[in-house]
Amino acid sequence: MNMSVRIDESIEIVEADLLRKIRDMFLRGMTAAAIAAALALPMSTVDAALKSAPKTLTAPLQQQQQRRVQPAIDPVDVLARTIYAEARGESRLGRLAVASAIYNRANGDASKMIQVVLRPKQFTPWNKGRIPPQGSGEIWNECVKIAHSMIDGTFQPVTTHTHYYNPRMAKPGWAYMPKGQHRKFIQIGSHRFLTAESLSIA
Repeated sequence: MNMSVRIDESIEIVEADLLRKIRDMFLRGMTAAAIAAALALPMSTVDAALKSAPKTLTAPLQQQQQRRVQPAIDPVDVLARTIYAEARGESRLGRLAVASAIYNRANGDASKMIQVVLRPKQFTPWNKGRIPPQGSGEIWNECVKIAHSMIDGTFQPVTTHTHYYNPRMAKPGWAYMPKGQHRKFIQIGSHRFLTAESLSIA
């Protein structure tokens, strides 16, 4: 199990496997904050891992990030990977519905969509530090186009829903009322989609 151990208020030891993963993500251009969000780790753990790396390894990238020479995350790539991982087996409408849930949860704000996707325990493909792979072919290209439209402001959501799940893969508690009745949803392909209003009903 990847973990870190705090031995006093100022020193934190990070397990070797986790240390390598953090450093690898940093070398691919991700910021410490993005790494912490992707791996569901406290910032102190990520900071400890990066501080323990040789300065010759991290200093050039830190300087680049401070000068914004390269973006920490390509939002189009993150969104495309998410849509592809969640809905590559669905129809085009199913992929647009997944994209719409992300879009709606961020209130259409492109600057918040990555936060929505990388928030811990929200989108399964990114859970536990995983990074969903890029796809290929026609469906991947479609996902990239959808992601571009989400960022450039031309995307038109096909639903008002903010949450979804596949009932064959999961049975999340938030999809049910306190007495066990299922909250109102619509079915698109394999997924059930719920609105924020539906989730707020006690």
